[in-house]
Amino acid sequence: MLSNTHKHLLSFSAKTICSRYFSSGIKIKPLFDNVLIKRETKETKTKSGLFIPGSATKKNNVGVVVGAGDGKVVDGVTVPLTVKAGDRVLLSEFGGTKIVWENEDYFLIREHALLAIIRK
Repeated sequence: MLSNTHKHLLSFSAKTICSRYFSSGIKIKPLFDNVLIKRETKETKTKSGLFIPGSATKKNNVGVVVGAGDGKVVDGVTVPLTVKAGDRVLLSEFGGTKIVWENEDYFLIREHALLAIIRK
């Protein structure tokens, strides 16, 4: 269970990532049912002040949608995506294509590979 402070920080983190995405002028527009995700960073420091090495931490499976395609074409009709820019999502541990853009890591993932949308 997350404390109110952690919820606020996660919400702030999602807003910061989205505002950076839109203000940085990234020119990546996912096609079809692909979604561009920026994974949220995990705390690398414990409450007592100890630093956790990167090799000891698991990948964070929560990210923010920073771009989405127009949808999947089924029988000539485009079915719109469920997620949109700004949504916090739960990702599977594997899958997707890592993209490095302006020294930032992003992941291009098909919408059906997302596990959940995280609502407040």
